[in-house]
Amino acid sequence: MIGFLKGKIQSVVANGIIITTGGVGYRVESSKTGLNEGDEIETYIYTHVRENEIKLFGFGSLEELNIFEELLGVSGVGPKSAMTIVSTLGVGGVVEALEQQNPEGLKVSGVGLKTAQKIVLELKGKLSLDDASKLEMEVKNEVYTALKGLGYTAQEIDEVVKKINIDKSWRSEDIIKVVLQNLQK
Repeated sequence: MIGFLKGKIQSVVANGIIITTGGVGYRVESSKTGLNEGDEIETYIYTHVRENEIKLFGFGSLEELNIFEELLGVSGVGPKSAMTIVSTLGVGGVVEALEQQNPEGLKVSGVGLKTAQKIVLELKGKLSLDDASKLEMEVKNEVYTALKGLGYTAQEIDEVVKKINIDKSWRSEDIIKVVLQNLQK
């Protein structure tokens, strides 16, 4: 099974991208946004095999992949629904909805209230963010809130954030400065 791909985006297609690595192009359904042809990418892969198809689903972090796999374990949740939940809500949003036992927080396009209730029922208490991840999510939220307040879109912010190497020791102020410098170029 394919677990990780690193390569260049050959094409952006409906619901995903084609990543070329080692002379082979892989079509990957992706949770990342703001991707462009020619961008270098590293993505964790979930390989979904059915009778008549093999699909690759790509994630920006192991946490996203783990949440996706947990969601697939809930009866009635398929890969498309799980991908929509992860890409729309992110790790923090899914875990928060589960910790608060809030099925309304899991409703996204293609996932209704009954399915969301089933997810909460089956996964409550199974997923939680460790302290480092909680702090990382808080910093990310502060950065996005501040930059959106300055008029930047989430897509503009995403494009810059994925290009810079953020040191784990940086505070939100440090990240905002670096992102602003890159946004102004």
